[in-house]
Amino acid sequence: PGARPELDARAAPTAPAVAVINVADLRKSRLPSSILSLMLPSIGRQSCPAFPSSGTCPLSGARAARADRPQRFHTAVAHAERVYSVAQGAAPAPDIEELSSSWQRSTNSVDPLDSSAPRILTTGEIKDSREPLGTLISTAQEELDRLYKVVREAGYTILFCDTAGVAIEHRGDAVEASQFEYWGTWLGGVWAEEIEGTNGIGTCITEERPVTVHRSQHFRSRHMNLSCSGAPIFGTDGRLLAVLDVSAIDPGRSERAHALTGALTVTSARAIEERFFREHFR
Repeated sequence: PGARPELDARAAPTAPAVAVINVADLRKSRLPSSILSLMLPSIGRQSCPAFPSSGTCPLSGARAARADRPQRFHTAVAHAERVYSVAQGAAPAPDIEELSSSWQRSTNSVDPLDSSAPRILTTGEIKDSREPLGTLISTAQEELDRLYKVVREAGYTILFCDTAGVAIEHRGDAVEASQFEYWGTWLGGVWAEEIEGTNGIGTCITEERPVTVHRSQHFRSRHMNLSCSGAPIFGTDGRLLAVLDVSAIDPGRSERAHALTGALTVTSARAIEERFFREHFR
């Protein structure tokens, strides 16, 4: 699919608050100078006229909500340090080894400390994205319903995505729609790797293989509460057509528990693929 216009990021409702980012701590981090040069002016000079002498920067409103706890900020910075260390050639830890190439690619276009929400396309844009895959979407309905019955009680959503990383079909609890939209795990969410960094959908598209990304294995620190597993769906000519993804928003979910969901996702993707093949040659 061709390029689509970008929309304003959707943000969760926020309450007035004031948080403090310690500029000195940021400077002591091992983040690349190119990133610090972007962050320090925006955090310090634009928000705090007294920067750098003040040493801290008060934030209010929506920005405060994104940095409402010092621990959250320090965790994000530590994650970014880990990302850049691996991207610059350090030996990855065992849990990130399979995803280290994706982390390296992601540094070309994504800031791991970017706190903006994933884009959600408009109804019209979603319709345009669905049209080329109408037959496949129809073929997948029964299997999507079956899979959702298995995973819904564990709080998962199902995203059926095109090769641009756009969720063109989904299953999820409508009561939690606003939360899922905030995290981008809803209909119309855009999860291309070059936009969101390492994730179960975008990295699956890039590498054309099943991919599970659990919490801090994501490139962006914003996605560290997410666990997602994507499996590719190929057409009759062997080309990638779509990705089936199962995602959850749960910082307490264990990697072992989510690994079982990854296996279910691969099984369902193969079932959709086989049914599409049979219907094509019927």
